[in-house]
Amino acid sequence: MNNAKKVRFLKVTQNSNDFFVCSLSVETLLKVCHTRQDDFSKSDVLYQRKLDNKRLSQIHSYMADVKGILPTAVVLNSMMPIRIDGDFIEINTEKDRFFIIDGQHRIFGCSNIKPSIELVVVLMDCLDVDRQSELFLTINNEQKKVDSTVRFNMMVHDSVKTPEKVVRNIAFMFNSDNESPFFNMIRFSDDYGKKNDVKISLASFAEPIVNFIYRSQDHYLIKRYLEDYGCYKSLSNYKGPSYDGRIFWSFYRNDKEDTIYKILFNYFKVMKKIFRKSWGNPNYITNKTTGYNAMIMLFRNIFSICKDENNFSTSFLYNYLNSLQNIEDDFTVEKYSLGKIGSYELYKTMKRTLGISDEKSANNADYSLLDVIVDDDFDGYIDTNVSGDKKMVLSDELDKQNISEMEKIKILRGDNELFYSTIYSLKINRPELLSAILVDELHFVVGVGLVAVIA
Repeated sequence: MNNAKKVRFLKVTQNSNDFFVCSLSVETLLKVCHTRQDDFSKSDVLYQRKLDNKRLSQIHSYMADVKGILPTAVVLNSMMPIRIDGDFIEINTEKDRFFIIDGQHRIFGCSNIKPSIELVVVLMDCLDVDRQSELFLTINNEQKKVDSTVRFNMMVHDSVKTPEKVVRNIAFMFNSDNESPFFNMIRFSDDYGKKNDVKISLASFAEPIVNFIYRSQDHYLIKRYLEDYGCYKSLSNYKGPSYDGRIFWSFYRNDKEDTIYKILFNYFKVMKKIFRKSWGNPNYITNKTTGYNAMIMLFRNIFSICKDENNFSTSFLYNYLNSLQNIEDDFTVEKYSLGKIGSYELYKTMKRTLGISDEKSANNADYSLLDVIVDDDFDGYIDTNVSGDKKMVLSDELDKQNISEMEKIKILRGDNELFYSTIYSLKINRPELLSAILVDELHFVVGVGLVAVIA
């Protein structure tokens, strides 16, 4: 079998440094590329990050479609001198090894796609580890991440009405309608304005609502499907991931964005009436992201109740929710810290005030409640990130707490609310056990969220 291949290249010189640009298939790259993932414990190259399964899934979904394009180059370092023969570089897939400096998610995300994707590749010739690390930091540290609000605004240019485009339109209606509880309170740019402005960013407002429709990492699946078939009703034949448990999926699929707006409008109109003292007041967290996330989590419970009663009217909502005015004075940063922890604690307080039990919440929830603020980071978390022996320890601890088998299964499968509550309970009652179970994994869960729980 001939493992050698010749690849045409372009030589580039910058500041007396030579490197080579070429095109290689992912099939070839997977044979010759090395990363810290292969054996981190034995590697002396420690700058690379751990692969992010969610990001891999997003790239794979995007590139598995015939319209997907990744024009940016992956950067590799040859671990042996590059062999040049005229206008070609010689690569032996059995002997040559290249370390991935930048682009590991693009390479692994494009695996198992047929025909194999061609990627633009920059080849560095035998850089030492110090130069590799320097290059990695330059590429990844110097670039500025696109602001989430800017990203949502860009969805306006989608040729079809993706969930993000629909929700962006809903946010615009909330912000521009002078009868809206959020009139002129949603920030549509990456300009954060004055310190005491009572405005929530477009991204913070919209992302939870998008999660009521579908999983955001499936954006390109839905977008390509609509581009190919041209209408919402065709989604009834959609064979991709199921979103039937998402409360707004059926409205979206049937092109009823006005219904989504009206339901949310009534809910937040009542919330504004109940929280008349703190609404729009910068001294309270009601209209900060912390308060909004708590209210949007509660909305999932309220939606189920309204659906059961077939009544989404403001009078019904007010009669059900008005007892919340008794806790309004506590909507401060002194009582509820800013961020996801504060949101979750406020949400639990509102549930208790309304007499909504955790069991009722779990039974009524078609999908995990905390999806609305963690962007699906919990999906499959336990199965993916907690090793078998640690899972057994956690399972034993759940047995001791007399947790039902149904709840136990949900926790071990990554049910957001139950897992979160269990971690919080362990933090209070068994901190040493919590450390033993999740000491290295917590940063994968909800970012700052659970790290703050442990702190």
